[in-house]
Amino acid sequence: MTKSLAEFTRGHARCRACAYEDKINSQVERRADPETELTCAGACGLTLPTVKFDPGSVTCRSCLDAPKFLARAEAAARGATKQCRKCLEIRSVMEFALGSLVCWPCCEVWKTQRWAELVATESRKPCGDCEYVKPLGEFYPWDRLCRRCRLAEVSRQWHADLDGNRARRRAVYAANPEPARARSMAFSKTSAGRVVQHRSYWKRRTVLLAKGRRRYEEHGEQMRTTSKAWKDRNPDRVNWHTRKRRNRIVAAIGSHTDREWREMLRRHAGRCAYCGKQAVERDHVVPLTRGGSDFVSNLLPACRGCNCSKNNKLLVEWRYRIDADGVRRTAPILHRLARALPRHPLP
Repeated sequence: MTKSLAEFTRGHARCRACAYEDKINSQVERRADPETELTCAGACGLTLPTVKFDPGSVTCRSCLDAPKFLARAEAAARGATKQCRKCLEIRSVMEFALGSLVCWPCCEVWKTQRWAELVATESRKPCGDCEYVKPLGEFYPWDRLCRRCRLAEVSRQWHADLDGNRARRRAVYAANPEPARARSMAFSKTSAGRVVQHRSYWKRRTVLLAKGRRRYEEHGEQMRTTSKAWKDRNPDRVNWHTRKRRNRIVAAIGSHTDREWREMLRRHAGRCAYCGKQAVERDHVVPLTRGGSDFVSNLLPACRGCNCSKNNKLLVEWRYRIDADGVRRTAPILHRLARALPRHPLP
């Protein structure tokens, strides 16, 4: 296949895609070799998988590259710099890979774009562990293991030295907690993060409740002041939590969004559907305690007086009020009830 020069590395006769495929196939063949491990003849002397060695070499790549890394670190200590060919910025030599003329940030951008292009072509490659040929979408970018095998490998490494890993993580967090907090906050806003939080809460619910009670006993006044200040700043959020809790208690079905409620207010010009005054509350035509839903089709804007007067009565029951003498009289808003009745059956 004829390709553009941009698809080739300088001085190579094979395109990058074919060279990468050959590299993956070579790693799979070497992993399938009965002698899957070698002892490094270099400074480390460790017994490592064959994929850590270049073909025909008895020294691992880490030992081969160690002098180069040392020389680069010494050059960086002397203030050596290089100019990136991509962004043309002058950076420290530590921001470049060995022998590279492009800085790490530019390389990461290119790798991300290139990986997206390969995934779009529905390319496939074998996993370095389970050896199944899978689409690139089932791999992390430029990873030799599929997502499932990579997660299993991370779990094995973590549990191999559980106490030590936990101690190291605590030390890193204590030294610089802000990045970890930012990552945790970003993850908690995703759907997967909310699932993890929900499971973690119910798994440790008893402990968390006891911890919260102790904290309230020690800092109750401060917590009450903070809570009151937040409620004053966020009345809409307070109303939302109140409605949600009430619906959960009465096991009401359905829900509505703020956008749907604003549209309902616009249709009624912000007025009470019963008396025409300024609407400040939401009235459920069929009360929640009597099987009504929280869908917007069961809502009408109402002033506080009409909403309190109607309470948990149906419209038909609210048409008449009973005096203390037992004499029935017509409610003063009867002439507006016909306009308040929904045209379609309520859910």
